[in-house]
Amino acid sequence: MNVAYIDTGDWIEYNLDVAEGQEFYVSLRIAGTQTGYMQLMLNERQLTQFTIPGTGGWQNIDQQISIPVGRHSLRFMVVKGGFNLNWLEVSTEKPGTVKV
Repeated sequence: MNVAYIDTGDWIEYNLDVAEGQEFYVSLRIAGTQTGYMQLMLNERQLTQFTIPGTGGWQNIDQQISIPVGRHSLRFMVVKGGFNLNWLEVSTEKPGTVKV
């Protein structure tokens, strides 16, 4: 889902039920006219922070995270807005990996 005009303090949250603790890849497709920041929170604990550059167009940003077994809340918290989010993905596949 495309989310536009993201401002400071906005957030998007997902509930996860992880059967096997492992490494995941978080990919964002964003566009912004200025530098923004977004924290990725797992159960209210910061896992990582994304720096959203002024892109002038759509750009993908990827990071690797660890999520343990269990039910979790995964929240993308905007620290500094001014960008649009075209899509996000949490996957066990490394971005750009081609399945054969």
